[in-house]
Order: sequence, then C-alpha cells, then structure tokens
Amino acid sequence: MAPLVGNLSDVNSVNHGDANVQCTPATPWSIFLFFASNYLAHCATVKMYPGSPASLTIFATGLALFFPSSGIIRALFSIKRHARFRRNRNPLERAAAAGALRMVVRNEDWEPREGDQVRPLLNKRGEMLLADGTPLPKLAADGPGEEAPVAGSPQRLSPGTPAISGILAEEDDPVSEESDDAKPFSFASFTESTIQKFHGLSLLPPGYSWRDVPPDAKISWEQPAREEPGSQTGGAPDVSSNYNWIQSLIAIFQAGSAALTLYRSRGDQIQRYGYAAFGLTVVPYLVMSIVNLMASIATADYPTVYMVGSAEMDEARRRGGVFDGVVGRLESDIETSNADAPLYELKYKHLDPATPKEFVKVLERVSGSGAYPPSINISSSSYANEAGMLSVAAYTPLAPHSRPLPRTRSILSNRLVQEFIIPTLLSSLSLVVVGALTRFNAGASTVAQRGLTMSWLIIGIVFGWWADMNAGLFFIVSLGFLIVPAVGGFIVVAEMLREYGICDSA
Repeated sequence: MAPLVGNLSDVNSVNHGDANVQCTPATPWSIFLFFASNYLAHCATVKMYPGSPASLTIFATGLALFFPSSGIIRALFSIKRHARFRRNRNPLERAAAAGALRMVVRNEDWEPREGDQVRPLLNKRGEMLLADGTPLPKLAADGPGEEAPVAGSPQRLSPGTPAISGILAEEDDPVSEESDDAKPFSFASFTESTIQKFHGLSLLPPGYSWRDVPPDAKISWEQPAREEPGSQTGGAPDVSSNYNWIQSLIAIFQAGSAALTLYRSRGDQIQRYGYAAFGLTVVPYLVMSIVNLMASIATADYPTVYMVGSAEMDEARRRGGVFDGVVGRLESDIETSNADAPLYELKYKHLDPATPKEFVKVLERVSGSGAYPPSINISSSSYANEAGMLSVAAYTPLAPHSRPLPRTRSILSNRLVQEFIIPTLLSSLSLVVVGALTRFNAGASTVAQRGLTMSWLIIGIVFGWWADMNAGLFFIVSLGFLIVPAVGGFIVVAEMLREYGICDSA
C-alpha cells in the first residue's frame, strides 16, 4: 500500500505500507498517552542527591521533561560512587560513598578561643605554613626550660586569626583529595548552597560549615554505654535508605516504550518527516532513562543526610552548636599520617601581673616534635608586621578505609572529562542515533518541524546537563528562552501525530 499522504480523519485505519502495523486516527486521549509514556514517564526516573528537599525534586522533575539530559550529572555521580557494590563497608561508609553523610569543618570565619587545640598545616618538607603560603622553617630541638626556639628570639605572628588554608586536601588529607577528584561540580555546589533535609537537629555556630564526608573515609558507629556487661543493644545498626525499585521499573518501562516508538518510526514515518520524525524525539529520553536506571541500581536513595561526629563537631558543641541525631564518628588519621605534627593550645598570657587587662594570645605546643616552636605569639602589637597568620587545618585528617588508598590517575579522573566531556558525549548519543537512522534526510517535513525538533535536540545536548549545575536569576531568565524549542517541539509532535495517526502492531 502506498504511503498515506492525507489526513487520517477521513479513514478508520491505515498501515502506511507496513502490513504489520495498524494506525488509527489520533485522539486527544491517544496523544496524551503517547506523551505520558514517552516523555512524562522519564520524569519519574530522575536520580536525586541525598537529602534533596521537595522543592528541588519538583524542579528537577520538571526540568527533565523539557531537557531529558538535565539529570545526567546526578546519574553519573551515583554510578561513579557505586555505593551499593561496596560490600566490605559498613552502612555508614556506604552512605558516605553515596554522598549522604556530613561532617563539621571550620570555615574562613572561624576564630580560635582560649583552650582550643589547633594543628597547623605542614608542607611536604615538614614546615609550618603561613596563610600566604610561605613556610615557618623547622627549628633546632628545644633546650631545657627554653621559652624561645632560636637564640632567644620568640616566634611571633601578626595579630589576627589563624587562617583556614585551601590546600588541606592536597597536603594533609589524601582521602579528601580523592573525594574532590570524584565529586562533580554540581554536587559541590549542591552541598554548599542547597537547603538539605538533615536527620535530627543541627545548629551550626559561627565559624563552621558542613562538608560532605569523603567516600573513602573510615567511619565507626557511636557505641552506647552499657549498664551491664553482655547486655544486648538490638540488631545490627543501619541508616535509612532505599533502593527505589518502582523508579527502576518505571525506567525500564519508559526505556521499552521509547525503544518501541523508535522502532516504529522506521519506514514511512522517516520517509515522510525525515530527521524531524516524531518517533525520533524520544531518543534523548530513552538514553537518559537507561543512564538513570544504571544510577538507581548503583546507589541507594537517601531521603535525608546524616551527621557524623568529629573533633571539629566537639569543638563546635563547646561554642553552642547543637547536633542531635549523630549516627557515627570519623576516625582520625593524625597518628599515622603525620605523627610528628605539632598540636598547639591557645592561651592568654598577661604581660604584667599588675596590669591584668594587658595580655597576648599565645599558641603553646602541647605535643609534637621539638623541631617546632614551643610558643607562638599571634597577637603582639610590637610584631604586627613581622609575619603572616598561621594556617590551620579546616578539619583533622581522616583515616582511609584501606591502605594504600586507591588512586585513579587515568584520563577519566580528569575533572574536565567528568564534568563536561562525558556528559556532552552521552547527550550527543541522541544526535548519533538520529543521524544513523535518517542520514539527516529532510523527507517531506516542513521547515518549522525540522527547526523546532532539531533545536530541541541540540539545546538539550548543549544546555541540558548544564541546567542542572546552575541557579540564580540569570539562569532562570536564560531558562525561559531555552525552554521555547522544547515547548515548540511538543506542539509539532502533537500536530504530526494528528496527521500521521497512532500506530500499533497489527
């Protein structure tokens, strides 16, 4: 039978030259079912970060309808972390791999208080670092009763607060360094700027922030005190998570539906509409549903994020912080990674007993090698311009789960590859499929049909994954323009369905 060129409203059914296909005139309900199974179903497959609030979930779901590749960064994050397959980890460590744990760290507003113990950062030569990156050289070992480390000249730093250095991950914490290499930019932005749902109550005092726990950190459970030896405390501890099998089933259904639609687009539909064929518009949704399915299998969903204890959390508690619902504790690596590093305690020393209001802030060494100053003045007006401020670690170095820490130095670990090249290549698979099936032959399609469907596809490739990484007024305004081709694409698809009909197997 020759391909139908007229409107289907004049006939009951046709097969468009394929005896295995039966097509009937499209009704509003059948058009809605086409949209629901091929486009809307994809929205239910998007993978969210742990603790995502309802507002972000709604936004991401809506974004996936117009830009199917918008969730690709989140999906790749879950696939790379593959928390479900880390069988040798406890539930807390798997939650850390999934990005569901938070720890307290000092930030740039932190100031030391009397009694605080701080561990200055050291460079690879073992020299203490100042905030400007210059080293404070090692000194000769202390002599008996010696107050000054070198020839009676005390070590003094300018007034102010020991700074928080940005080189912590590079110099002191290989666990964190590996985490930063594996963490996509959107996740970093998400953890810093998005309101998350915490398990329990969390109130941070000034000078502290939340940071995601590195995926290879070693974490132990908080052990409750037992009143009697051998008393039972219940079953094995766990944190709330779920593998969303319903979401996985929907992803399978959506992928199957899109694949069937793509299969039926062969033949007369492509001959008539060329690369603008409505059956080809489901390709990006098919690709992303498969990627989201892999992400759902690789990593569980965590409805909330969990707090884990650390020395910095204890310090924040002493300053009025409230942390109710802490589920575990980070294990420190300071004993093995840098046992020679000095530990200083902040004290106030009076310059003259007769004038108690005149005092100086002093860091006094309480442990560590004698190669470091036993006493450092950090507020002395007489030496205000002699040196920069001391660099202090944002948090205590973390113990890795296994040694040696696995390192991935392949090209795939490059941030540019992870955050730009791989998402773009995956998004571009849709264009490859369309080109392979049609060789970009226009067929009898109109300029409007080709222009809207292809701009919808191209903008989805270029801006789809980018849209998930940005926020703010500029993004909202630009999104208003970028969404126009998608809306236009839906309209042309509906028109083509009315003209061509809804086809099923005969």
